[in-house]
Amino acid sequence: MNIKFLDLLKTTSVENINFLKDVNKAIRFNTNGKWKFYYIPNSNAHLLRDFILNLNPNSIYSIIPMVSINGQENKPHLILSQQFLVTQYSSPELIIKFLIDQMQYAFIDFEFDSDLLLEKHHFLILKYKEIELI
Repeated sequence: MNIKFLDLLKTTSVENINFLKDVNKAIRFNTNGKWKFYYIPNSNAHLLRDFILNLNPNSIYSIIPMVSINGQENKPHLILSQQFLVTQYSSPELIIKFLIDQMQYAFIDFEFDSDLLLEKHHFLILKYKEIELI
């Protein structure tokens, strides 16, 4: 593993959320991997932290966060943001805050009763895939 890649791993979504679209164009990724899904009941922060800390330490992942009442990706769901990058070294606290804020913004924009929705059983779904540097 070269030094630049190690630096990229250790600085991705640590101080700010790094969106795939904002990555320096000199860094090229192969994003053709297969999507996987990780379900977090009631947006449980501990499960989200565990997800991040259990990622492969030598990989970068692209994530599309969604919220769903029934936890099925083929049923209606709300996409919370653009694709962003995560590694095992990313800040779980930063990502948790970002996703909670995104849910709040979505609930305001769509005029949902956020208190009612957050009290109701729901799932935070992370649609993710490993991406490779090329």
